[in-house]
Amino acid sequence: MANTLIDQIKENFTDDCLSSLDDTQILAYLLSFAVRHKDLDVIAEKLLDRFGSISEVLEAPISELVSAGKISENAAVLLTLIPDLCGQCMIDRACKQKIRGRKDIAAFASHCYIGKTVEDFLVICMNDKDVMKSYHFLMKGAVDWANVDIRKIVRLLNESTASALIVCHNHPRGNAIPSRADLKVTKRIANAVVPLGYRFVDHIIFGVDGYISMADYPDEYGCYFIPE
Repeated sequence: MANTLIDQIKENFTDDCLSSLDDTQILAYLLSFAVRHKDLDVIAEKLLDRFGSISEVLEAPISELVSAGKISENAAVLLTLIPDLCGQCMIDRACKQKIRGRKDIAAFASHCYIGKTVEDFLVICMNDKDVMKSYHFLMKGAVDWANVDIRKIVRLLNESTASALIVCHNHPRGNAIPSRADLKVTKRIANAVVPLGYRFVDHIIFGVDGYISMADYPDEYGCYFIPE
């Protein structure tokens, strides 16, 4: 792609943000910050053909972006940074507000999972009025429920002077329905924290089709949770 065309895309972006650009132009413009002397529109079209949409390109593994687009690792990293940066901006904005109760916390946690392509386990500590005091990613990558550090959860609650918690995790490639392993770890957490006087309020699972708040199903999972 000639520099003049990149300059035109840049001008359109400056004037109208993304609304005037198609997916190929958006990718080409992003790639122009890391790739030189190549037909960026051709690379962008290859990536879109390979992954199907701009969101799937930005969430693709770095190694596959390098292979499909014949681009450098730095260029691939740049693309994959975009969803995480968007999520972090939304988290920062949300943290400036008072986050209270299961629904507010579910909305906040949904920002934490923007761009996540592997499972992450999140612990949210709350006070006695269910206002969020702190949040912590306890495990990153593929979650092995057998190795969830219950003692660390208790330590985080203690350090945050919290009285309640909500845990969250994601199913990045599947639906939000709790698996047997999800139920097992929920029981482990409940059995550990409730006798210590902490309220276990919810386990929220995020999938490609939305999220499930296990506390919303008292007939199935109510034995684990102490309500708000």
